[in-house]
Amino acid sequence: GDVGKDGKWRPEPKHSLEFNRASPNGTYFLQLADPYEHQVATELVYLWDKHGTASWLWATLNGASLSLTSAHRWPGRMPEEGTLEVAVFVSRLLEHRIAIEPVLDRVVQIFAAEVEHPAAPEWWRL
Repeated sequence: GDVGKDGKWRPEPKHSLEFNRASPNGTYFLQLADPYEHQVATELVYLWDKHGTASWLWATLNGASLSLTSAHRWPGRMPEEGTLEVAVFVSRLLEHRIAIEPVLDRVVQIFAAEVEHPAAPEWWRL
């Protein structure tokens, strides 16, 4: 990660090749015209649908804030091109782990940075 001009720590983005369905938490910068990255975006939409809207801390589409709802009818009507940036945090994945791991300070920092992102919804800050 790196500290931005605003003094806040920002996590390093995940490349689409790093996507792991079992551990999807992170920030993604996806080019929807790329078939593989479009598929990663589709998987992230499925996570959003399965784990609730809170699993996407914030998202932008072509730089504009995006609040995904069922009315968007994604992934079926997801744009075929453009840039999707999304921060994902799915806490229920811990249920599938054999052993509980301690939460590292770095994980807390990543979560705090995502919540403070300008595109994060207000209710995340409560």
